[in-house]
Amino acid sequence: NLSLSVPSLPAGAVIHYTLDGSDPRAPGGAVNTTPAPLTYNAPFPLATNTVVRARTRSTAGVWSALQEGFFQLASSPPVPAGAVVPGELHFNPTGNTDAEFIELVNVSAAAVNLRGCRFTAGIDFAFSGFRDTLLAPGQRIVLVQSEFIHRQRYSWDRRIAGIYSGSLNNAGEALTLVRGVDNIFSFSFNSSWQLLADGGGRSLTLIKPTQGKNLEAPENWRSSSSTDGTPGAGDVGPAFTGSPAADADGDGISALMEYSLGSSDSQPDPDAGIAASLPTVPGGLPFFSYTRAAAADDAILLPQIATDLTTWQSGTDWLQPVSEVVLPDGRIRVTLAPGSGFPVGQRAFFRLRATPRP
Repeated sequence: NLSLSVPSLPAGAVIHYTLDGSDPRAPGGAVNTTPAPLTYNAPFPLATNTVVRARTRSTAGVWSALQEGFFQLASSPPVPAGAVVPGELHFNPTGNTDAEFIELVNVSAAAVNLRGCRFTAGIDFAFSGFRDTLLAPGQRIVLVQSEFIHRQRYSWDRRIAGIYSGSLNNAGEALTLVRGVDNIFSFSFNSSWQLLADGGGRSLTLIKPTQGKNLEAPENWRSSSSTDGTPGAGDVGPAFTGSPAADADGDGISALMEYSLGSSDSQPDPDAGIAASLPTVPGGLPFFSYTRAAAADDAILLPQIATDLTTWQSGTDWLQPVSEVVLPDGRIRVTLAPGSGFPVGQRAFFRLRATPRP
């Protein structure tokens, strides 16, 4: 059990504490309400690695300085493999290229301490080995290439966990974070996954970050739903509700597909923004285009191509991205063409599949 004490606690003063990494004190001096802190009355148990943040508050509303501690169970490492993942990569920002950033998020159910962790691929950065860098479950931190440019672009009062040297390759590359000789995460990303993230003003965002998610699967990433991303804040799309197979407007398009495309299941639209076009020159490639929602995170939208309406293929070897354009309503127009794996001279059939995301 953990005990909290103050050597000379003023009469009527209360110890407020949190276990989620937040400050018990809200900006302006009130007691935080999002979430509300706990009030200390007696020793309490800790079942996992935990960040405890505490302050005292007098009857006059005067707060003490913030006290923070990381409490680690003997049986648990400070940061297990897979507990921290990149939530957002802004590898090719528009305007000033020094506006790059990497967001890290704790996807585990316990607090982690990144003290002494370092990148061995992608960027040159190491967390200090002489002080704690703590993340409660769900918390995010941001590493930047230029503190001045980042604050200038996103706001001057932002929390920045560190400044790295080097830069992320605009074409994509390996990114590895280690603790000692143990990988926390290691994967390679590719700029072709999301064209809008490659100099189009958006960041590359991990969809619904969780432990064990395959970071090298392109379908687990999307472009950010807003220009320049949301460093440190998370980027969560609207949830899907209802039955995936429903078709309330009777236009032959399922509710899950409508959600994925950003269209409405209450307004019939048989085309739903899906189109194919013939080659513009003899021997050229046909194009396949569709309009998708900017952040339909509860669905996996998979474009596919076939020569016979039977054997369907997907991936950049079969369908290569041509362009992505943000429309006035916020949706994204995607255009694809047959890739290098598609047989030359064959008929091309295109389709879209929408499946619930686990």
